[in-house]
Amino acid sequence: MDALTVLDEAEELSVRHFGDRHPETAGIIYHKAEAHRVAGSYETAERMARQAILMQSQLLGEQHPEVAASLLVLASIRLLHDDTQEAEAFSRRALGILRARRSESDLMVIAAMMLLARVCWLRGNPKETEELIRRVLKNKPPTLEAAGVDFFEAVQLLVVVLVDTRRFEEAARVCLDLLSLLRTTCSEDDPALVPCLEIFANVRLEMQELEDAKLLLERAIAIRRISGERDAGLGNALDTLAVVEEKAGHAEVAEEYRSAARAIARQLGIEC
Repeated sequence: MDALTVLDEAEELSVRHFGDRHPETAGIIYHKAEAHRVAGSYETAERMARQAILMQSQLLGEQHPEVAASLLVLASIRLLHDDTQEAEAFSRRALGILRARRSESDLMVIAAMMLLARVCWLRGNPKETEELIRRVLKNKPPTLEAAGVDFFEAVQLLVVVLVDTRRFEEAARVCLDLLSLLRTTCSEDDPALVPCLEIFANVRLEMQELEDAKLLLERAIAIRRISGERDAGLGNALDTLAVVEEKAGHAEVAEEYRSAARAIARQLGIEC
């Protein structure tokens, strides 16, 4: 029996015992909205999230944390539809409700801050993006994982903001700290190192530290090949390495890397 079937049955029982205008029923509708979101049924998920918000607001009050939870589901769905204006409004409202009642180490507060940070970045607000991400990263990776926040995604967004605001040295330090942290739990050939190596390489490229960028990319590509990868990620890394070689004045080497990237793209059916 899948989760949605279980939730359907739970809703039927709740309506039977408590009625269709009860906080318990509203809570189940929220969980159904989230389940549909995870399953990719966004239209159904949005309809249920809006229904849950309306019921919870009327039954529990507009400032109740359960309203915030439903708002976050709705915000994430609107973000998936590239509606950053509504995504910002809903996630900001949710965070406001939660901050009034909970600390910034609360899992739902962390999730709300991360969602709003992503939205702020897309809406061209790097200052608030950075403020939110730094608050998120005050929490340890296991706490972030429990909140549904990818630690690496949070660090990556911080690095992107730092590069965008041309604070390359700070971005490099963040990358180096992350790489050092990963190496305490990963082997030298662990694919988990690849995203960090590639981001660090791009930072070094922006700093015109071409030799460093080349070494980082070569390591990332080697790990990808050891793990048997031959996907768009490998192609992108080869393209970036081509840029590094071109900037270093090695046009022929750069073309070899570009040719390898094009070959991967053709195999994947991607237009070059």
